[in-house]
Amino acid sequence: MVDQMTSVEEQPEIDETSSDMETKKQETSPADYELYLAALKEKKKKRAEKKLQQTTTENVEEKSNDNDDVKRKITREMDKNKGHVASKKKKIDRNPRVKHREKFRRSKIKRKGQVKVVRSKENKYEGEFSGIRTGVTASRKII
Repeated sequence: MVDQMTSVEEQPEIDETSSDMETKKQETSPADYELYLAALKEKKKKRAEKKLQQTTTENVEEKSNDNDDVKRKITREMDKNKGHVASKKKKIDRNPRVKHREKFRRSKIKRKGQVKVVRSKENKYEGEFSGIRTGVTASRKII
């Protein structure tokens, strides 16, 4: 490490002006320029091949997906030849006792919406069940 430090210290500082740098840029030889163009063409060719390869793989994937998802439709002849298809019963229809029990449960719910439940007086007056309605008069007028 000591040798590297001394070698860096021994190197003279480069003091180039902008005019010197411009002349160096312009001094590219034709051989260098041809090499640059060849490398550029190679790079473009690789990109084009890669792009072509990606598009072909995408097309193959799309075709395979289309074939898997779409089913073939049946013909009229196939449909006519199908014959009688037994309709599958619902689970509740298989047991008549359970079916009527469910029917009764639903009818009770419907009845609650139509008729108010009658409550008998067992104890002294406990107030209105549904709240006191101030807009209703229960007395009769004497004529």
